[in-house]
Amino acid sequence: MNFKIPKIKIPSAKNSGAEEAAPADDASDVLDELENGDLDGYAEQAEAAPSAPTFTVSEDQLRKLWAGEIAFGILSACVAVVIAFIG
Repeated sequence: MNFKIPKIKIPSAKNSGAEEAAPADDASDVLDELENGDLDGYAEQAEAAPSAPTFTVSEDQLRKLWAGEIAFGILSACVAVVIAFIG
């Protein structure tokens, strides 16, 4: 059986050192922006942000899920007992 395993490309240390990092912001500039910022615009953006999607699960689906969990627990306990006797 052949598996296709993707090759992970890791950048070498030579290449990562050659790239320049983004210049850090001056702390006083950041504080000035926070003090003089437009808080009303931020509040409008926060209110207009979409809410997280919600979904419901019926009781019938939950019963199947719980039955599967119980069956898996019983099966794994039986396998553990069998392994203990073999070992």
